[in-house]
Amino acid sequence: MGSFAVSDVRYLFDFAVYLLVAMVTSTLAARLRDQVEAAREREKRTAALYSLSNRVAAETDMEHVLQRVVEAVTHSISADVAILMPGPADALLEVVAGSGNRGLPWGKRSGP
Repeated sequence: MGSFAVSDVRYLFDFAVYLLVAMVTSTLAARLRDQVEAAREREKRTAALYSLSNRVAAETDMEHVLQRVVEAVTHSISADVAILMPGPADALLEVVAGSGNRGLPWGKRSGP
């Protein structure tokens, strides 16, 4: 039956070197995984912005442009989104574009 007793001091040095190489390799692999994930996230953001810019460029009026922006942001963050603009004197803020169908407490809804 084997034991962990080291019969030669050279083997302790070899073990330390192997352990050091394994730790460095593991650290480099973890960094590479993180960089790959960050690159994927950047690529997704870039693709979303490119798609948004194409859809906005195709629109001719501000109401539709704002609605396209709302749709893109809603898809990106998976939440309801509204764009507020100064309204007439009777309302401080007015929803000009939004994704939610709930009653909005901060003003009147004028957009689609």
